[in-house]
Amino acid sequence: MKVGILGAGRRGTALAHAIARVPDAVIAAIGDEDATRAAAVAESWEATSYSIWQSMLIFEQLDAVVIAAPSAVHAEQVLTALDQGMHVYVETPPALDMAMAQRIGESARAKDRIVQVGFQHRYSSLVAPWYQALEGRAISLVHGHVYQGIPEGEEVADPALSGGQVLGQTLHLLDLCRFLVDDITAVAAFGGRALWPQTDWKGTDSTAVALQLASGAAGTLSMTYGMPLPIPGHLAIDVVAEGPLLLRFTGAELQVVSEGGIESWSVEEPPDFAAVAAFLGAVRTGDRSQILVPFDDAMQTLRVALACQEAADSGRVVQLPA
Repeated sequence: MKVGILGAGRRGTALAHAIARVPDAVIAAIGDEDATRAAAVAESWEATSYSIWQSMLIFEQLDAVVIAAPSAVHAEQVLTALDQGMHVYVETPPALDMAMAQRIGESARAKDRIVQVGFQHRYSSLVAPWYQALEGRAISLVHGHVYQGIPEGEEVADPALSGGQVLGQTLHLLDLCRFLVDDITAVAAFGGRALWPQTDWKGTDSTAVALQLASGAAGTLSMTYGMPLPIPGHLAIDVVAEGPLLLRFTGAELQVVSEGGIESWSVEEPPDFAAVAAFLGAVRTGDRSQILVPFDDAMQTLRVALACQEAADSGRVVQLPA
């Protein structure tokens, strides 16, 4: 099974290691607009390197492609790969608007190809104890945050290229809310731009989002590009439930605080490994039952994120369809 990778940065390199763990999967090609970087990563896997991504998708006979390129080109790359008959694993976001996401879904169905979005936390070993801890309990509050510095890539400074801060930072938290708690029915948001007012930075450096969940619970999410220090828990989501009980997920660890004390679990391995293995297993066998991120469901998370960005831009509450 021949697999190509578009994007030779941090995420592309991490996903290459996940692919290499899958029996019968061969990394055949690496594409990146930085030819030197593409060649360096390709050499590690004895693969062919490309600096023009279209050439890789046209000239390589690939079974699947993994896309970890800049967000602005995700949708075009997915559609081109589908036209070439490939299955696709694409990092978030799959598209910057719903119209392009719908085109991807229609193309995937018409060509009977898998498009899996990289919501890898759904595959975490921490999901099972999360469900067990919350089973049968009413949830009162969900709160999440992402604290980080400015990501690599020039497009992040321009919302027209990146989709805005919510798409860049909060998609995974929104997806965890939907996957592990409940659907989101309404959002409000405010963006801040206090750190770099005199620069070419065109977007927000912080955003705060309020959520209404279908169960009646309330939620908040906050994000900033103003914290580049390697602090513990830079990404976290808290859930307050009846009991009383506090559940805290950081990606690497899950803590459950109750009257009986504190229980902790550590992630067994990077969830990328299980996410990529499920994708490539479905490509090889045709059995899609292990894929936890059907594209239509990933589109719903994208819809919520775009609603959050709309709320921040407009200053109004945005209702979401049930």
